[in-house]
Amino acid sequence: MDISPGGGLFVTGDNDGLLKVGDTSDGSVRRELKGHVADITTCRFFPSGQVILSGASDFQLRIWSALDGSNPVTFKGHTKGVTDSAIIDKGRNVLSSARDGTIRLWECGSSSIIRTMGNYTCAVNKIAIGLFPSESIIERKSNSEMDSREVATDDKLVICVLEDGSINGIDLMSKEEAFTTKSYRNVPLHSCAYSSKHNLFAVGSAEGVIEVFDIRNINRDLFAIQRNDSAIYDLVFIEETGDLLIGQGDGSAFQIPTVLTSNISQASQEFIGFDVDPIYSIREINNGKFIYAAGRDGSLRGF
Repeated sequence: MDISPGGGLFVTGDNDGLLKVGDTSDGSVRRELKGHVADITTCRFFPSGQVILSGASDFQLRIWSALDGSNPVTFKGHTKGVTDSAIIDKGRNVLSSARDGTIRLWECGSSSIIRTMGNYTCAVNKIAIGLFPSESIIERKSNSEMDSREVATDDKLVICVLEDGSINGIDLMSKEEAFTTKSYRNVPLHSCAYSSKHNLFAVGSAEGVIEVFDIRNINRDLFAIQRNDSAIYDLVFIEETGDLLIGQGDGSAFQIPTVLTSNISQASQEFIGFDVDPIYSIREINNGKFIYAAGRDGSLRGF
């Protein structure tokens, strides 16, 4: 699920490969987007709010018009199901991750692969992109031969989380791994989020553990919390405040402050209504004024 930058539209994807675009004001569906032949694993609006990027377990990504439902671009190259995606800057380039252990950088205009990164031995479950930190223990490796198809990649850092519990950072300038560390208990990680403004990134595990790190010093987490052992499926920072939104496998959707303490036992807000159906996606609009969550029950709820 995703919400357009202006907050007027939503897009959801289901297990049959169908995407639906609709109005957040009343929940009505404007159009259905058909093309994928397996479950949708990621869908995102471009900054314009008029174009959508989707990825699925059919190994493909597609670009759609939110206005007329056309599908002008299809990306092919992954050898296993796509798990996540990210849009760089205004959208000339996009990123994807997959169960084949790779992260791929694409040019939208030609639907071509610019670079394949990672090549890990297990699935890359989620990715998050932001500015490379100006102050950090992470060293950068310069690359004087940027591909002519790249736009606004030289100042970006991609954080990815893996099925084996690894947390890796990839410098998009050099396309090389900038850091690697392990999660608490080394269990599979299902979610991650990165806030360049607050120098924070967070990861969520299959056992319900949320860890928050300072990107300037990734040697140890700032804090880790666990409410129960249900998987953390989505994490989103509210950019203005640095608060963290969480979608969990037991149907919980909640918000916590990312203060520098390990004594966080209470959520600052709870978003209720999903019973025990897992929350797969959570989004915020207008610096947290509006929160949207989508669950396995097929519903999209606004708060």
